[in-house]
Amino acid sequence: MVKVRPAAILASSRCLKVAAPLEGAQLAAEPDVEKAINDAYLSFSQWSPPAGWDPVRLSLWYATVYGGLVLMYTCGPITPISRVTTSVGIDITATNDMPQRALDDSKVLAAWAKLWAGNEEEGLKELEGPLEFPRGHSWRAGGPIKIATRGVMY
Repeated sequence: MVKVRPAAILASSRCLKVAAPLEGAQLAAEPDVEKAINDAYLSFSQWSPPAGWDPVRLSLWYATVYGGLVLMYTCGPITPISRVTTSVGIDITATNDMPQRALDDSKVLAAWAKLWAGNEEEGLKELEGPLEFPRGHSWRAGGPIKIATRGVMY
């Protein structure tokens, strides 16, 4: 068996999601994602997500397998399109199930461009707010929780 870090969907827009595995978060890994990764590892089968999964589970699966912040395209086949790592930590707090913030695709891409250019804190601040997954939590840039460079630990 492998250890799977918890993952979260930090931001989402009409066609994009930003997800990441977390190190030091008091959250559990999504059970279906954890099972699929362990099944693939134990059976030496191809590492691909199970067919029929929704965009949330697929985004969590790709983020866990790839590590770092992963940008996913979700209008059509769910596809990871970019990955960055960051040294800026985040803080996650429980909320009263605040509704997910509606972001425009252009805002997510603008924040992603800042992350790519090395303006990590500024890019993260543009995305902070309620988590799409797990619900009932909100996040902000700057804190003790790290964006893990690996979501699967052997």
